[in-house]
Amino acid sequence: MTGHTAGPWTAWSINPGSLAYWGVRDPSGLAPTLAGPEGEANARLMAAAPDLLAALQLVQAWLEETRYIPFAPAEMLRGNGPTEADVAEAEALHAAILGALGRATGHDPRPPADGGDR
Repeated sequence: MTGHTAGPWTAWSINPGSLAYWGVRDPSGLAPTLAGPEGEANARLMAAAPDLLAALQLVQAWLEETRYIPFAPAEMLRGNGPTEADVAEAEALHAAILGALGRATGHDPRPPADGGDR
């Protein structure tokens, strides 16, 4: 099986409102194909999206609960705790997860930079 259509894909709406018709576009502005081998990969990716979203939400909750501590087990075993680089890597991963969750749900889960409401 070949790979899916390269992203990023974007959601778009014709006739926004209560009776909106929604679609997906690839970077060229076309709908990802659902024909042939690439179409099979695209269809499998779309079908897996709810499970991928649920898994990513679990990882995001775990990261917030653990405050990234498990990302540096070797340092922790030596009693040194995570390094600045470990924390920076974990924060970058967390930011990527939050960005992906925002794209998937249409709501940005990241706290606003100014501390106010989003």
